Amino acid sequence: MSNQNITEVITLLERKNRLYMALRCPSARATDVKETLHAWLNTFKAVNLACLSKTITADNGLEFADISGLENETLSIYFARPYSALERRFNERHNGLLQRCIPKEVSIKGVSEETTQRILQ
Repeated sequence: MSNQNITEVITLLERKNRLYMALRCPSARATDVKETLHAWLNTFKAVNLACLSKTITADNGLEFADISGLENETLSIYFARPYSALERRFNERHNGLLQRCIPKEVSIKGVSEETTQRILQ
């Protein structure tokens, strides 16, 4: 995917070691979010995904409506309760730190993958 097609970022935080990931996504449409997460999860087929993550907890936005289809015997999908930011507090904190470098009003299209990775380190 070229940067010109990227308009959204999906963030994931591994709770135990605080590994924070930012995945570029073509749009906030549920199908694009599901495809992006599916592609990312497939990168771990050779390495046992269960060693990395057993659950994903998403907020209740429409962009996550289709991700329950990614659930399988080794990965469970949960949805945070509405207005319960504390259930995703560590991810929300890291999102706030990311937004210090890339504010919401800045288009992600203009931010290179290299810059994004440098911010995440």
